[in-house]
Amino acid sequence: MEKYNGLGEYLVGYLDILGFEYLLRKHGPEIIHKSLKRILSDFRITLKSGDASGDYFFVGRDGSKASSVWVDENIKNIVTEGFFNFSDTIFLYVKLSDNSEENVTWFWAMCSLINEFIAISIQEPKSKDVIRLLFRGAISKGKGCVDKKLQIHMGDPFIKAYRLAECQEWMGGVIDKRSIDEDWIRKNIGFDKEIIEYALPLKIYNLNSINYVLNWTNSYPYDYSKLKSSIESYDWGSQEIKKNRTLEFITYAVPKRDSSRIVGHINRKIQP
Repeated sequence: MEKYNGLGEYLVGYLDILGFEYLLRKHGPEIIHKSLKRILSDFRITLKSGDASGDYFFVGRDGSKASSVWVDENIKNIVTEGFFNFSDTIFLYVKLSDNSEENVTWFWAMCSLINEFIAISIQEPKSKDVIRLLFRGAISKGKGCVDKKLQIHMGDPFIKAYRLAECQEWMGGVIDKRSIDEDWIRKNIGFDKEIIEYALPLKIYNLNSINYVLNWTNSYPYDYSKLKSSIESYDWGSQEIKKNRTLEFITYAVPKRDSSRIVGHINRKIQP
């Protein structure tokens, strides 16, 4: 598809696994492979299906079948066309157009995808052969180039999304406010939407900076106590600071979220 190839202005989402090196050394490649395969398989199967006849289907903000099919098509297209991963890294991307209204919709879809992925990763697996893998992420925009045939992905938005995600001290995501249009953010901000303002915990100089962050708690399908327990029970290794910063965020965000969206945008069943 033209929107996922060539030179142009790209919207890029980035995700990576928290504590990947520690988890890989502790559990070995086989367990990590199974665990990542479980998450990726569930995520991609969930987003590929667009009807309510099977186990996976799209739902609206109130839990009903989504009314905007076009947005759902954008979500499915990003996952099936603008998706690649290696090691502990996942990229989602789409080439933007000159149509500002269309681009806002792509931005909403990307925010929704990153939020869903973070929320899906924290849920307990049913199988004892896999472990949970938690993520942090970022979204950026800029000039880039993609050659799908040769698997080339490069440009400012890929670099900026990576750097933004890597400097965060928590499980969560941030918007690159230097490159994302303010109008896009205004249409997606608020506790009942994809983005909220928050003091982003950064590694650099231990400083916090007020940023637009992804409110993934809206996509988590259970209550605060279950979410808190899931975060506390995760194997953070020596990264206690990331756990504490994540707990601080959910304490701030969960009580304010829209209760009608507790099931998130996508109704799913976790693979065993």
